[in-house]
Amino acid sequence: MSSRLAFFLVILLTATIVGSMQGTYDVLTSFPSTKSPKGSTSSLGTWFKDLRRNSEIQTMMDMGMQTIYATEDAFITDVTPDTNYGSDGYLHVGKYDGGTYRAVLYFPLDSIPAGAKIKEARLYLRAQSFTSISGTMSIRAKRLPRGFTENCVTWRKRTCTQDWLHEGGDHVNPTASTTVSFSDCLLVNWDITEFVQGVVNGDYENYGLMLLSEDPFRANFYSREGASVPPTCSSDDRPRIVVYYMKISLTDPSGGEDLKAGETFTIKWLTSEPGGFVELYYSVDGGASYHLIDCVPNPSTSGSYDWTVPTEDSSICKIKAVWKSSCGTPSEEYCTDVSAGTFKITTEYEIHLTAPTAGETITAGETYRIRWETSAPGNKVEIRFSYDGGFSWTKIDCIDNTGGTMSYDWEVPEIESSNCLIEVKVISNCFGMFL
Repeated sequence: MSSRLAFFLVILLTATIVGSMQGTYDVLTSFPSTKSPKGSTSSLGTWFKDLRRNSEIQTMMDMGMQTIYATEDAFITDVTPDTNYGSDGYLHVGKYDGGTYRAVLYFPLDSIPAGAKIKEARLYLRAQSFTSISGTMSIRAKRLPRGFTENCVTWRKRTCTQDWLHEGGDHVNPTASTTVSFSDCLLVNWDITEFVQGVVNGDYENYGLMLLSEDPFRANFYSREGASVPPTCSSDDRPRIVVYYMKISLTDPSGGEDLKAGETFTIKWLTSEPGGFVELYYSVDGGASYHLIDCVPNPSTSGSYDWTVPTEDSSICKIKAVWKSSCGTPSEEYCTDVSAGTFKITTEYEIHLTAPTAGETITAGETYRIRWETSAPGNKVEIRFSYDGGFSWTKIDCIDNTGGTMSYDWEVPEIESSNCLIEVKVISNCFGMFL
């Protein structure tokens, strides 16, 4: 532990122990005192200090909303079943002139917090044109159970060396469907909330989506490559997913704090919207296990809780916040966050020896009850005896520190001295590590 408390305040008293030999000797009782507490430090972080930004993922500053662009896309067709169209400017979907066209797209979803409650997720593609001037067309978006390689995928192959199990691509539920009326530059969207929620929950791997239609029309969507080649319909026609989700972020503690047992520390958090309840936990073993603190209402997007720091000595403490529909069970958990780094909890102990006191006469060979008081439980108490004024010490015992009033029945040794000491001190363990 970084904070060590030594207990060595010595008070000389006048007392005697009567031994089996003639004569008397003084007893010295020692009372520990604490060092001045070390100054605490606080590393105040922000809820979005690890914001990811790259050309594929654009994370909005509003908590709980992300726009995620496709990193791979292509269309496949049975007209030319061995030709790759990964660099084509369009994603063709439907049936046209005797051929079937399908599109495959991949969106990295790992920027969404694990376990987040997805409120809505929509896939957006811009249709540059359709092969019909009237009517409607139904287009489905289905989950890919296996991955594909953009520069190799064809009607027959999903990668450069691996075939689809079924020509034309493998696709499974969940399915999102949309019906569109033909219009150039139409922004088409699919509700893929179920798909994204399943990925975030870990129900299945994210290998991407396939777009397909059995209608005798063809939609010509911009691919991620074609969206940047004029003429385009808008300033940004890239395929994208827009995700809205419930998010909670702990802002305090953020890691590096040095908290003292018994003091009040304000836990703080932010949520993407008000409502529900926040259940708080603390851990003293780096997150291996957690202990419930409390469950409180969440009436606004910024919350706080005044926590009385427990008597726990650890340098790898964490706080966990669970946003949920209600306290207790059954309850729907929306999302969870854990403090970004670990913090310390240290206990400042005070210990006072109350017996023996001045004027006592202690007889060698008898059982004498040593008494003391400690300010808090935890760690160990070591009891020692000296007959030569502290020049040498004999360990009497090392016992659990239960806090409050404590005592120990000591078998007084057959020693005669007028310069004796009794000492009690709090240590971290019985191998002699001092606090």
